[in-house]
Amino acid sequence: MRVLAAALRFGRAGALVSRPDGAENTEIADLPNAFLVNYLGSALAVINRGVNGVTTAPCENSAAGGPCQTDSAELQMLRLLNTDRTAPSQAAETRGHARALLWDSQLAALAHTHSQELAFGRPFSHMGANGSSPSDRLTKRGIQWVSMGENIAKEQNVVLAEAALMNEPKFQPNHRANILNPNFTIVGIGIVTGPDGALYITQDFVQVR
Repeated sequence: MRVLAAALRFGRAGALVSRPDGAENTEIADLPNAFLVNYLGSALAVINRGVNGVTTAPCENSAAGGPCQTDSAELQMLRLLNTDRTAPSQAAETRGHARALLWDSQLAALAHTHSQELAFGRPFSHMGANGSSPSDRLTKRGIQWVSMGENIAKEQNVVLAEAALMNEPKFQPNHRANILNPNFTIVGIGIVTGPDGALYITQDFVQVR
């Protein structure tokens, strides 16, 4: 069972939009086998190729400015996000305007904090431990944004998580729409392994002011 939730907000006075059925937290059944098999092959190929030069993600065990020695889960997910955004098969949804997202360390820190809270006892929700919404956290951090979106997920690995996020109806305000939104230009991803062994994932997307 995969646990997912999406949020999208436009402007400082905008409304928080959750799933089309009105539920902020949604559980979806296992992915169709055909979809999963097809997605896994291409997703693993992306991870093995290396990241696009215009994107830079953190490397926990590297010296400042030094090369990465290992491939972090966040970096793997960044590759998958950008491959999904720029895939020709998604052109109708992105209008051909989606570009590879650039990594933002401030967003990544916020995403990691939220994933940490989810992994260690917080209800599976966009609300932070202090009662903050995703947009509240961005504003408090001083990030100047026009629109933003947040996806959260709980899965066994990043490939399955990204597949679940993308396996949703097209042209709807959901996880897939956040990933493919051509207005978003930067992203931060936080992934924490919980006591249950699952990955708790937060993706924060922003269109900067």
